[in-house]
Amino acid sequence: MNTHFLEQIENSISVVSERYFKQIFVYDYINGNSVKTFAETHSLPYINVNIEISRILQDIPVSRRSFRITEVFQQLIDKYHDDVICLDYYELLFDNSLEIDPMILIKNNSRYKTLIISWRGKIIGDTLTHGEPGHPEYKKFIVQDAIIIK
Repeated sequence: MNTHFLEQIENSISVVSERYFKQIFVYDYINGNSVKTFAETHSLPYINVNIEISRILQDIPVSRRSFRITEVFQQLIDKYHDDVICLDYYELLFDNSLEIDPMILIKNNSRYKTLIISWRGKIIGDTLTHGEPGHPEYKKFIVQDAIIIK
């Protein structure tokens, strides 16, 4: 883990807090987990999205999950009263059966809270990718109103 990433995250929070959408994508998991370390050192919520969402979705019939995922994700974010929330392990959101655009889901939930996301895909310039081309969950996103730390 690189302290440079921790400093960049801290400096970025004040910048995005003035924006309508408050998103910080951190590409650092190969060298450690700066997002988790940042959350721990600043006493911020660190959410393993896969675990939290799957706990709730397991009680919802598969045929209804796509109708409930937006609400479930928003409730997950809203249960924390902090202004800054750290998200990690979010791959479940890319499951095609949920019929959502995970980036829009994250973006919409960043209007009221700053979301720091540990990005586990690839980042080239302002383009984030999840998965490999040809894979059913492959997605490519151009990020225009977020900070990318890599």
